[in-house]
Parts: sequence; C-alpha cells; structure tokens
Amino acid sequence: MPLTSEQYLRSSLNSSWRVADLIPQDLSEIRLIFVLESPHVEELATGVPVVGGAGESALRFLQGAGWTGQSLGSFVKDKHAAGDARLAVMNVSTMPLQQNAYKQTSVRPDLTDQEWNWLGATFRNSTARTVDATRDPVANGVGNLLLGSLQKRINRLRLAPGSVVVPCGRFARRYVRQLHELPGEVLSVPHPSRNQWLPQKAPAPEKLLRLQELFIECTM
Repeated sequence: MPLTSEQYLRSSLNSSWRVADLIPQDLSEIRLIFVLESPHVEELATGVPVVGGAGESALRFLQGAGWTGQSLGSFVKDKHAAGDARLAVMNVSTMPLQQNAYKQTSVRPDLTDQEWNWLGATFRNSTARTVDATRDPVANGVGNLLLGSLQKRINRLRLAPGSVVVPCGRFARRYVRQLHELPGEVLSVPHPSRNQWLPQKAPAPEKLLRLQELFIECTM
C-alpha cells in the first residue's frame, strides 16, 4: 500500500532515506547555523547535507578567492571531525521533498503522484507566509509536522546567546520565522542554488556580505 506524505515523513528516524543534520558534539560552541530545505540527489548518495552544486556554490561565495573546491556540507563535516564546533547545517526536512531526489536510488519510497504533489507544488513551492496557510488541508498538516520536527531539533541544540540562524531561501525562512525562543539573530538569505550567492553583474546583497563576514569569523 502506498505511503501517505505524513507516513513518509514520520518514518524519518528509522529510514535509510534520512539525511541527518550536521550538528557538532559540543553544542555550546555553535555560532552559525545554516537552515536549508531538504536533501537532494547528492545528499542521498553521501548521507551529508548540502554537498551538491548548491553546496559548492555556497562555499565558493563564503570562502571567496580562497575557495577549496569543497561543498559547504563537506567543509562543515571536516570541521566537526577536527573538533571545530562553530558551524552547523540543518534541513527543514531530513527526508527529500522532491521525487526526483531519488532518481539515482534503486529503492524508492512508495508515494503516489498526489502525495508528492502535497510535498511539492502545493506545499514546498507555496507562497503562503506560514506553514499551515496553503489552500490544501493535507499540505497544511505536512507543514505542521515538519515545523514540529524542526522545533524539537533546534531545542536540543541549546544555542548560546549570539548564535546566528541563517534560513536559506523562502521555504526555510517560512519555518524559521515560526520557531520559538531562538537565542540570537536570524539572518535570511537566498537559497544558494542556481548560483544565487554569486551574482555576476551586481554586488552581493548586504545580508550575504554579512553572512560571509560571520563565516570568516567562525573559520579563522
């Protein structure tokens, strides 16, 4: 029997399709948290968030001329392995929200096209300001489920005052806006896909330049 979208997301703790957040062991040292949408093709293959083209574009902007050629996810993972806990990466959903994320996997979740639609066109791509303000009750239920999961994961971090949460893109911004008791600044920036952090003709937006400064401070 096909899964519903809510059953699919509720299975995340025990699912082989789950891509865990990049959270360091020393929670008290976290200073900068990137919040993105959901895993995609490369993330499923490696089990690490933000390792595809968007992750490479993000780190290329953040490091500037000193870009190492890595993705943001692989860079943060290496930092954690070296004992540096100042950076973290989270996704709103630890499970992919796009059907084509599974195009290179042999075993795929059994969702109908309509269930994927609730995760996509009527939900992930919604322009609603809040997670439960779409025109579809099922999509609203999915939104509340994901918001509850993200809130629990954020609460476990016990963030220190001064930590900065960085929602990347409209989707992540909608969720972070509804989180409770964040300890510090929220710095909203575009999603790094399609080289949106690397404008060709105009200077980078002020918020991206601020993010670059914070990143440099956290990696010196």
